[in-house]
Amino acid sequence: MRTIAAYFVAALGLFPLLSACAPAIPTLEEFNDTESKWVELGPVIIESMAVDRDGAEVRATGVFLHGEDNRITLSMELFLEPPARFVSGNHSSRIAGEAFAGPVSSESLEFFGGQNEGPSVGGVFVFENPADGVSYRLRFPPTLRSR
Repeated sequence: MRTIAAYFVAALGLFPLLSACAPAIPTLEEFNDTESKWVELGPVIIESMAVDRDGAEVRATGVFLHGEDNRITLSMELFLEPPARFVSGNHSSRIAGEAFAGPVSSESLEFFGGQNEGPSVGGVFVFENPADGVSYRLRFPPTLRSR
């Protein structure tokens, strides 16, 4: 028979794995082809997050600011199976003075159900500037919808 202490130790073992998925500070990254790695451009501010849940279907839209002139609007559809699954997404962005839009993919997704406080969405999302092929990665922790 397991004791409470054994469950506590097991939960502590999972903490590093779970915390690796959820960035504590929202950030924007750019893929550097020369070095074949992601380079952090800096923190972003979550200006707003709207999440609507209708049963197992979820629609979320977040607006993110990076610096004075960079703005990313990310819209996505999720399906709660469990676990929550990213279905599709798109973005409208203005980065380094250039406006572009297109599809978004998800490297990881976090969703908290919103039974008491409202739904929260977070994760790691990738999109590209189709004009020059530069890839960007937006990371943000689960964020409660704006009121």
